This record gives sequence, structure tokens and C-alpha cells, in this order.
Amino acid sequence: MSNRNYVVPYGGAGDTTSVEPPLPPLSSFHPALKYFRILAAEHVNMSDEEVVVWLEMTEPLVSRSFFGLTYLQALALLTAHRITMKKKAEAEAEGAYTIASLSEDGSKISYKHDTPSVSADDSTLALTRYGQAFMEIKNNRPVGPIF
Repeated sequence: MSNRNYVVPYGGAGDTTSVEPPLPPLSSFHPALKYFRILAAEHVNMSDEEVVVWLEMTEPLVSRSFFGLTYLQALALLTAHRITMKKKAEAEAEGAYTIASLSEDGSKISYKHDTPSVSADDSTLALTRYGQAFMEIKNNRPVGPIF
């Protein structure tokens, strides 16, 4: 809670009390949340508040004017991609590697290292299904009205 006091009329003339108005639930602040929940079901364990923060951090990266009617879907997909990439990087940092091959007697094991990289082009988007879906919307959006 902040230290600011809000004066709210509470009754008769001149009767006021200092009360901080209640905040609505965070999930109601972001219209892309419902798209995220439908498109990124694997992130069901994340709270609405955490997802909204991710959506807000991703918003500056997605242009409303470019995506038009598909803006909320594009925002949800790019957010899901960024969360997935972060989780992959965390898993690899913890040593959770995927086994690429294993000898029959178990004496030789090789691991697959899918290290996510960060670059300015679309190549990193290809690393998740959410990024691929984002690119599909980006590359296939209609130029004008379709009748």
C-alpha cells in the first residue's frame, strides 16, 4: 500500500475519511491475458499477475498499427515465446540437459545442448512454437481489407 491518503466522502456534509481505494484484480488490466491462457496452456501454473507483468514488458515490442486486429494474439504469442525461452535458459543453467544418445550398457551418454541465443533477427522466434506462430501472423497479415 502506498503512503498516500485519498479523501473519500463518507456520509453527511463535511464527513470524510481517509481511505485508499481498492485496486481491481490485475488480470482485468490486460485484454491479452485471455489470449495467453488459450494459446499458452503449458504456462497454466503461472499466476495472472505474473503473466500480466510479462505482457506489459512485451507490449513495447509489438506494434498495434502493424498487427491491427491480430495485435492481442501477437502480443500473447510473443509473450509466451519469451517466457518459454527464459524457462529453457533456466533449465539449462541448472543442468537439465536432454539426453541425445545413450549406449546400450549405459557407459556412454551424450547430451543435446539447445542453448537459446539472442539476436536481432527472427531466427530466435523459430526456437518455440509460440515464436513460430508469431512469425506466421507477422508474415501473413493482410495488407488491406479482404472482401
